[in-house]
Amino acid sequence: MPGVQVLILAAGAGSRFRAAGGGDKLQAILPGPPELTVLQATFRLWRGLGLPCLAVVSDSAPWRAALARQEGLAVLSLPTTGMGDSLAAAVRRTPEASGWLVALGDMPFVQPATARQLLELHHPERIVVPAYQGRRGHPVLFGRNFAAALGELTGDEGAKRLLREGSVLEREIADAGIHRDIDTPADLENTRQLTRELPHFAVLPTEENCFWGHALMNKIESMLDYLKTRELQLTTAESCTAGKVVGLLSEIPGSGSCIESGYVVYSPEAKQRLLGVRPETIERHNLTSEEVAREMAAGALRDSPAQVAIANTGLAGPGGADGIPQGTVCFAWGYRVGDDIVLYSETQHFSGDREAVQLAAARHSLGAVVPYHQRLERESEENAR
Repeated sequence: MPGVQVLILAAGAGSRFRAAGGGDKLQAILPGPPELTVLQATFRLWRGLGLPCLAVVSDSAPWRAALARQEGLAVLSLPTTGMGDSLAAAVRRTPEASGWLVALGDMPFVQPATARQLLELHHPERIVVPAYQGRRGHPVLFGRNFAAALGELTGDEGAKRLLREGSVLEREIADAGIHRDIDTPADLENTRQLTRELPHFAVLPTEENCFWGHALMNKIESMLDYLKTRELQLTTAESCTAGKVVGLLSEIPGSGSCIESGYVVYSPEAKQRLLGVRPETIERHNLTSEEVAREMAAGALRDSPAQVAIANTGLAGPGGADGIPQGTVCFAWGYRVGDDIVLYSETQHFSGDREAVQLAAARHSLGAVVPYHQRLERESEENAR
């Protein structure tokens, strides 16, 4: 029998956000980098679990369906925005599932570990609900025996009645993300304020900074889940971030199965000796260049059995060099395809001091692994046609 199906409910109109002049809340940009919309971050969070995902969207907002397909999710587009209607239609669309993990489209901060804890308690006759500090949140896991009741829901109440009347197991977890949604522009602004403290979360253990530390680890854990489900290993070639990419990865239990190796190469000589970066590339394009980053990624893959490489080179500060401002970082991501290596690269500029730039660059390095791999898969499929 097929396993649990993730249902991402994203058909709502977001009336409170609109009433406050904020437009479509699911299109609002979350603090970055990388700059993702609320809905895009939510899609990537759940897709990273490796479970089948169905995005339930409204006909009145076709961009949501387009984004879901772009992110590799199945789509169910409905003329209604009611949560009950959405949930019922989604369950009817996936009758073979052994259960349904129901997530909301405006909640991108749930930790993947939370979902795994719920899944461990999955039972056909049970509803499993996460709770943080005694208050319930999302996602909610419904066993298969609730299919008929779920399929009869209507309106905007959702499954509240089932939660009152059904066999519910409440799982207390350490994840404030199960309560964090983007309901008003003020909610979004609060997350922006929190992000300004992000570089210091490790040394300032306030509740807000701890939350953002969890949010960062949350995204990294999703990326690792993606690699694990595809049996991919990662190697890194770091200059600007000085080992922070591997450092962040190593904080996730079980990450060792995905990390094959890591280089920290500061000097031009080290880049040439260890990664095979050509002197003429450095001379022609500068150390802070996509050309150098691409050769670093390719060199790391040539010396490793890994299938994925991250590379970065840049100026964390203090100060710039050669007319290049502080905060400029060039990235490359390499993917082994048979005997070939496919490379992608980009340049970003990050504000803040040296520590802030390094952490932002490490976060960006990891955040782009999955999107570029999915781009590679799409391009491979198109070329095969």
